[in-house]
Amino acid sequence: MKKSFKIFLALLLAIVVTILSVHVVLNAPNIKSDPVNNNGEKWRIGYYEGGPYVDYFSHLISFINGLVNSGWIEDINLTEFSASDSEK
Repeated sequence: MKKSFKIFLALLLAIVVTILSVHVVLNAPNIKSDPVNNNGEKWRIGYYEGGPYVDYFSHLISFINGLVNSGWIEDINLTEFSASDSEK
């Protein structure tokens, strides 16, 4: 295959992926994730830290905020944590 044809295919693929990505991002707010009934039982949600990780608490707080924004849990007051807290 000629080099220019390979470059053309790579650019075409990049354009298609970009267009599809933009489409998904623009339609993301329309995706519904309302809480569903669990036959009256509470849902159990786990968040696993696979070892010391400096961004663990910021990711955990973002995860919790996402659950609050989606209506899965009630809004709670979260305390700020430091990176050293992940080893406690």
